[in-house]
Amino acid sequence: GFLAEADETNNAQVSAARVTLLARPDLMVSGVTPPNAIGPNSNGAYSIPLSLTVNNTGSSTAQPYWYDRVYLSSDAVLDANDAMISSTLRSTALAAAESYTLSPTATAAATTAPGEYYLIVVADGSGSGFLAEADETNNAQVSAAKVILTP
Repeated sequence: GFLAEADETNNAQVSAARVTLLARPDLMVSGVTPPNAIGPNSNGAYSIPLSLTVNNTGSSTAQPYWYDRVYLSSDAVLDANDAMISSTLRSTALAAAESYTLSPTATAAATTAPGEYYLIVVADGSGSGFLAEADETNNAQVSAAKVILTP
């Protein structure tokens, strides 16, 4: 090592106690259903009703709290250019192999250009650390169809 010792072979110890790693939940989004076309509200913003389902495919209960977030994207890739248009706090537990359905109305700002957009939904959208999951890379789902924001 970096420190010269008289005996380099005695630097490790095996614990007598067993360590058991607990199973973790795993949140995944399915069934993201946006409307086909939406016109602006009187203030120019867009109210986008949608439906989505969050599934716990892990082997343990997801304990609260986490956020499910919806982003408006010009492509199918979540990045810094996408606007978060909805954030829903989940304040109850979700058992393994269970799911819930949300029907939020997301709001795109009046400054949003008319056009075709994907909706990207992220379960546990606050990122890793808020809810420890078995797989932190599978929380996002892109809508199969685009929503059209009309002028």
